[in-house]
Amino acid sequence: MVTSYYSRSFSTVLLVIDLILIDLAFILAYNIRFKGWAFDYPEYVALLVLFDIVWIISSFYNNVYLFSKVTQIRHSTLKLISTFLLHLFLISLCFVAFKEYDYSRLVLTYTYSISLFSIFVLRVVYFLVTKQYYKSGINAKKCAVIGSGDAARRLFNYFQKEKSSGYKFVGFFDDNPSGLMPSQYHLGTIDQIQEISEEHDINELYYAKDLTNINLISDLTDYVDKNFKYLKFAPDFRGLQKSKFEITFYDSVPIINYTQAPLGGFFNQKIKRAFDVAFSLFVLIILGPTVFPLIALLIKLESKGPVFFKQLRPGKGNRLFECYKFRTMRVNGSTEKQATKDDPRITKVGAFLRKTSLDELPQFINSLKGDMSIVGPRPNMISQLEYYSKEIDKYNFRHFITPGITGYAQVNGFRGETKDIELMKKRVEYDAWYIENWSLTLDIKIIIMTAWKMIAGDDAAY
Repeated sequence: MVTSYYSRSFSTVLLVIDLILIDLAFILAYNIRFKGWAFDYPEYVALLVLFDIVWIISSFYNNVYLFSKVTQIRHSTLKLISTFLLHLFLISLCFVAFKEYDYSRLVLTYTYSISLFSIFVLRVVYFLVTKQYYKSGINAKKCAVIGSGDAARRLFNYFQKEKSSGYKFVGFFDDNPSGLMPSQYHLGTIDQIQEISEEHDINELYYAKDLTNINLISDLTDYVDKNFKYLKFAPDFRGLQKSKFEITFYDSVPIINYTQAPLGGFFNQKIKRAFDVAFSLFVLIILGPTVFPLIALLIKLESKGPVFFKQLRPGKGNRLFECYKFRTMRVNGSTEKQATKDDPRITKVGAFLRKTSLDELPQFINSLKGDMSIVGPRPNMISQLEYYSKEIDKYNFRHFITPGITGYAQVNGFRGETKDIELMKKRVEYDAWYIENWSLTLDIKIIIMTAWKMIAGDDAAY
């Protein structure tokens, strides 16, 4: 419980410091722009208060203040950037909702730039200081493992590799060592745990044996409770083939949640759906009356056939839906054949549309209808579902959520033609990661990366 309360106190202190840095950045930005005092203008005071409120919401939504000894600077920085993007998005929504457009864009630009830089520097300093502190060995916790199997070996490797974790590995206990652990670290038998732990002043014990040994576990819990030590369990989860789990309790029964899918939650589903509807309406209202008719005219002028191409695709739960695209090929009977480089079926206009991804604009109608999302695994053809679901173990998992107009796999270079099964496996791997790590800020990041690829060009788009 001590660690938990310390963590909450630390999070609160860090939040207050971040808010102070954001407020100072806002005041400095106003002074740079107007050479005056922001608090003389009530509308900017209100904006500053809104900034703070939205930051609290954004930061806790992204778990910015959840730190551990294994948290990396890179991971924390990505969370920080995504939180600022979410903050900017929510502030923009507030401006639209309240029809407030008179605030200085330079003040906003300076505020975001200065606050992001200052908070980032604070994080770097924190990580460097704590890393050096733990690396110095001051107050390092002495730990030992009970068992010598695979889980024990992996714990040993971690303690040896992470010298700055704040732990000092003393050794392991086992009656019959398996040979996976170095023999020089064998402290003694199970019966000697209490005696040797006192002798070496061991602070933490990691239980890495069979959880069915009730008598041993009971003895260990009694021992640590009476001697002010920590007992942690390291069960072997190799059969589950995942590195991240969620463990909850139903009364006193521990439940391991194997399927990590944030979009399984009601609130997250509604947030994503609201974003899809708002974004789709925005695109269709802006581009519908202008870009759509122009593309339609170019398609009709070059080749005979319909403007739109419609094809049944498997969506969420493998349910079929009619997917819309601008037609990029001459009318042919090979609709279940993937497009290849220099495909003779593709028209000149179609080649341009595919290169710029403009052929997928009608899918915003799919998104508005609910058949698709803005971001998600790209919907493959029915023939691909039938083939790859038999060849790739995790293939069907990508249909756990609604398919997207763009996706995490696509912005990481896995789009277009899949020449061999390994390319599809990588695509599935990225899709699965997205499903297990979804957040609204991740969607915004993927949309920004997609827009950049549309402007810069994508070699895989043909």
